[in-house]
Amino acid sequence: YFQVERDPARPFVVDVADLSVRVLGTRFNLMAYPDENRVLTTLVSGSVEVNTNEGARVVLEPDQQAAVLGGEINVSPVDASYITSWVQGKFNFDNATLEEIAMQISRWYDVKILFAKEELKSLHFSGSMQKFRPLEHLIQRIEATGDVRCRVKGGDIVIDNK
Repeated sequence: YFQVERDPARPFVVDVADLSVRVLGTRFNLMAYPDENRVLTTLVSGSVEVNTNEGARVVLEPDQQAAVLGGEINVSPVDASYITSWVQGKFNFDNATLEEIAMQISRWYDVKILFAKEELKSLHFSGSMQKFRPLEHLIQRIEATGDVRCRVKGGDIVIDNK
């Protein structure tokens, strides 16, 4: 998450993966993990310019998200406050797949999450949870909202059907 003041004499540029984000005075979120095949730039306020190495370019407006995959930029409307809720210490999920949720939990709690069945990854969940709660609390919330159960196996968490 970046909050940058406009300074034409000293442009602020973030280079990540195969793209660069040129800041034009703004607040924005950038999500780029090596284990994901896309980079997401979400604009909260101001403006940013997203450029790919292949020459694609777009200037975002507030509440827009640029998804860069394979040199192409796809822009979609989003609720930026929802996406940046992690800054206030929350996990917010809006119709997110269990696989997407597991990736965030894995990064935050530094645990490996495995799925007993491939189809469990595509289950969808919505909700909000505090990030600084113990992992066990988060697991209980996920189990209470769906037909899954989580069990600890060694240092890993295995997600399976109830």
